[in-house]
Amino acid sequence: MTTVRATEDGTVRDDTPLANDFGLVVRMVGAPTPTGADIVTYPDVLVGAVAVIVIAANPTRKKAIVQNVGTVNLRVGDLNITATRGIRLTPNSVLVYDQPFCPLGDIFCISEGANTEAGVEEIA
Repeated sequence: MTTVRATEDGTVRDDTPLANDFGLVVRMVGAPTPTGADIVTYPDVLVGAVAVIVIAANPTRKKAIVQNVGTVNLRVGDLNITATRGIRLTPNSVLVYDQPFCPLGDIFCISEGANTEAGVEEIA
């Protein structure tokens, strides 16, 4: 989280406030910066002609990231995705689900053609 503060003498600083500091502290609006313990990077997932779960349901999920690391278009969505329905990711494209619209249930992928791979991360 980015913090900017104005100290008692009017100096604007962006370092960590000290216990004896005075002044106004302003925090940037938005999701806090996650710590390393909050980020989970999963192994690449093989995606073929049948929908597969690339990130399992997580009720504490704050963000989910899916990248098409293969060479064939893939689709991302819920259990009802098909090779023609869902969010299309071309090779090297990235989809970020963020709050307040981050799904907490299973996230699925399916390939539009030959087998491909999805790289996935989750912040919980």
